[in-house]
Amino acid sequence: MTTPHHDPTVGVDSDDVRPPVYGPPPAVHWVNVVDVAEIPLATPVFCCDADGIRPYVTTGQVFEQAGGYWLNVTTTIRYYAWTFLPDDEKGPWPRGYCFNARHLWVQQLGP
Repeated sequence: MTTPHHDPTVGVDSDDVRPPVYGPPPAVHWVNVVDVAEIPLATPVFCCDADGIRPYVTTGQVFEQAGGYWLNVTTTIRYYAWTFLPDDEKGPWPRGYCFNARHLWVQQLGP
């Protein structure tokens, strides 16, 4: 014996079944890390050079030394590999690089 198929749209106004419409996401713009008041640890930052855009992850705050601004970063792959290590094998932060901050950019939402 078969059961009759029930059509859920029978007797329903089409306006009731329309999915909600959402607007576009907020605009993203690039800000140099020196111009950001505070960058949380593990924030993605990017360096653009002749080879393209390279992603990094912050392992510290911007600091001033020898007349320039600097930021300690690590590669994205190294950071995520570090996050999967057992707690007893982790160091404080993965090994990284000290970059001149004028070459590093972070994405921020809003105008």
